[in-house]
Amino acid sequence: MKIFRRLITLFLSVFIITASSAVTTAAADTKVFFGRDILSKMSNSENLLYVYDCLGDGCKNTQSTNIDVSNGKSKITYDELETVYRAFYADHPEFFWLDGGYKVNCEQKTELVTSVIPNYTMEGKELENAKSALDAKANELIKGLNTKSEYEKTLILHDRIVDTVEYIESPNDQSIYGALVEGKAVCSGYAKAYQYLLRKVGVFAWCVIGKSINPATNRAEKHEWNLVSIDGNW
Repeated sequence: MKIFRRLITLFLSVFIITASSAVTTAAADTKVFFGRDILSKMSNSENLLYVYDCLGDGCKNTQSTNIDVSNGKSKITYDELETVYRAFYADHPEFFWLDGGYKVNCEQKTELVTSVIPNYTMEGKELENAKSALDAKANELIKGLNTKSEYEKTLILHDRIVDTVEYIESPNDQSIYGALVEGKAVCSGYAKAYQYLLRKVGVFAWCVIGKSINPATNRAEKHEWNLVSIDGNW
């Protein structure tokens, strides 16, 4: 996968399995954002959550190219920011205009982070048009699922994604926009699209990052797939 991940990759993957029994339904909004829930259980959690929420507010509007994450009290280190940003990025596939990279500004003496500059792949009118196209496609794919069971929603959306997306590398192949609108994605784009659509119909889903055996080469390769809760079972 193109997007680099460090500490949060392993931490999230392990935590999901150990903590999954505490999650009963996607209707609980506090559990939908699993990365945020993880941060709430870590040391320095108050400051970590403050920065997480600043990122959410700032990234909604791509005019916020320099997101202030320090209110004079909630200060975090660069390594802590890396953890927060990965948790935030994993929680929000709907922010498809982020590519996972960023820059930071730090205090000169303490090297604590004061602001974050995310990498945006789209802005302005292009982004607005992309959002409209994504909304239209997502509504098309979830049509008729309101009365279905969680299992039926999960199976039907799986099949609709298979029919919609082709495994092809492209500039947007890591995002839900590339998968659902352009119809081109690699494993990360598929997984994020499935996570995004399942959440829209009330099924809790998460992306898992690790390695899988490529049957063509019999070698382990980086891969991304989904963990889904169906009627309380993972």
